[in-house]
Amino acid sequence: MKFFRSSLALLGVSAALLVAAPTSRAALVYTSGDLFMGFMALAGDGAGQSYVVNLGSAATFRDMAEGSSIQLSIGNTGLDLVSVFGADWKTREDVLWGFFGTTYNEAANGDPVHTLYAGKAQSVPGTIGIPWNRGSTATQSQVAAKIFSFAGSYANQNTSPTVNSPVGLIQQSSDINDFFQWHKNNGNQSFDYYNLAMGNFANGTAGTGIDLFRAQTGNSSLLSSYEGTFTINDSGNVRFTVVPEPSVLALLVLGVGLAALRHRRAARA
Repeated sequence: MKFFRSSLALLGVSAALLVAAPTSRAALVYTSGDLFMGFMALAGDGAGQSYVVNLGSAATFRDMAEGSSIQLSIGNTGLDLVSVFGADWKTREDVLWGFFGTTYNEAANGDPVHTLYAGKAQSVPGTIGIPWNRGSTATQSQVAAKIFSFAGSYANQNTSPTVNSPVGLIQQSSDINDFFQWHKNNGNQSFDYYNLAMGNFANGTAGTGIDLFRAQTGNSSLLSSYEGTFTINDSGNVRFTVVPEPSVLALLVLGVGLAALRHRRAARA
């Protein structure tokens, strides 16, 4: 479990680091434990399509220190978003985005089998939400298998990455196991398990944030661990921050939302 390691002054610290991601444009690859970012449109431009990006090992985000804030180095995703969803993607309620990953049937980078990573849209921007509950081995293995099926579609379609991102892929609704197909009920349920996991851009890019949670298998009364928060700007630049906002700290003083940080970085054995 990772605790606060310095004074509250650390909250203003931003690390000038970049997340490493695969750089080869020759082929799209997937490794167990990779984390994906996905976008999809429910209507309008890009309806039925999806845009997915492999962010590399989820452990990169899991192991970041308190106080870190990094901009992802994944190519010009903003140009890809415009090409798929139009220049107004950043203000559309029907354009959704989210984050998912799993180790599925093999341990990877310190994560046991069937570990799940899943985003959750913040209901109040800048305030960490309630973590997902963990599930039994049987339950999480089913969800992991679905995420793994999607990952296979990313790496095994014999398609090339976009010209703007070496790890980005535009999928069609006709593609097997594409990202769009795994989000049911108008985007409210992801991989038949996570409800309201994805955020939208109805309030602009400043009005959306996605918390990343990590769940090892366990009793459903146990909570997943909060790992950090993803945000995006109008240019499509994505940032990951492991610094609780002041509003969250205030909640912690009142005892509200304490579980989100108590269960942070749960034991990995």
